[in-house]
Amino acid sequence: MAEAIWAEDPDRLIIADGLWWGAFPCKELFAMPIAQAARGYQPMGLTHYKAGWVEGADRYPVPEWPVRCIGGGFLYGSMKKELKSALKIHTNFKEPVLLVVTVGEVSHHARLVARIDGEEKHALSFTPGPGEGPWQESTFYEEYNSYKARYDQDITVPIPAGKHEAALDVDDGDWLSLTRVALRDETGEYDSISIIPKWGEPNATISTNPESRRFQTAQEQNAAWLWEKHFKRWADLREQGIGVMVGEWGAFNETNHDVVLRWMEDSLKTFRRAGIGWALWNFRGAFGILDSGRKDVEYESFHGHQLDREMLEMLRRY
Repeated sequence: MAEAIWAEDPDRLIIADGLWWGAFPCKELFAMPIAQAARGYQPMGLTHYKAGWVEGADRYPVPEWPVRCIGGGFLYGSMKKELKSALKIHTNFKEPVLLVVTVGEVSHHARLVARIDGEEKHALSFTPGPGEGPWQESTFYEEYNSYKARYDQDITVPIPAGKHEAALDVDDGDWLSLTRVALRDETGEYDSISIIPKWGEPNATISTNPESRRFQTAQEQNAAWLWEKHFKRWADLREQGIGVMVGEWGAFNETNHDVVLRWMEDSLKTFRRAGIGWALWNFRGAFGILDSGRKDVEYESFHGHQLDREMLEMLRRY
């Protein structure tokens, strides 16, 4: 194809998308005078929150940036012993608190157990089945002769004042996923972490700050994460003399504006660090600076359009 293009226009610049939707450079093209394009949609849960064309995006957790990471979010039972990894939370509050976890999907059967300092304090069994039930939806998988169901059910575990370790695990059955952990008291909720479950990834240990009453995690998705996990390899490719750009990037208009701006600035800093240019998915529309339809932006009237001045000025700085 490249030869056919050059036969018509020998000076034509060709830019090829990277592999896996622009995630990785294509090594097979390194020997050819072809540039390559990355994409800037990391993390997907932030950039495509509630995007109608993305399956499951309506169930993505409310995005934050930086993203506090707690690991995989799956709890495995006796049928998946090789993957078992409890979710542990260390607390040290002056007053009792309530730990709230949201159970997402359950496969076949799973018994969720909550232990405080090793002692079982709460247990609940989930067994998906046909028709209506305590689940939101249930699907039968003939190849496994079992059901998998989506529950989206909150489970509340009281935690006493003082230093404690709360551990969540599945001690019998197949597996379940967690989509959210939260801290609250009788007056309301004061912190939560949303989870997009990742199969096979171990769960982390979470600590809590007694002063701010917030979760603390050892790992975050932040500017350093963008560089190490996604764009360093593209900077390395550029150092080899191969042209590189971010062919498209941005965030859909359902993600909170302040979150988008923090993420965009870290992304722009990362692109600059890599020495590569970028192209926003659109300048006018749901990802752009004009007529984006965000509910939390004070737009400026601009030649018949609604301008997101704050986003524009950020882009101009980079």
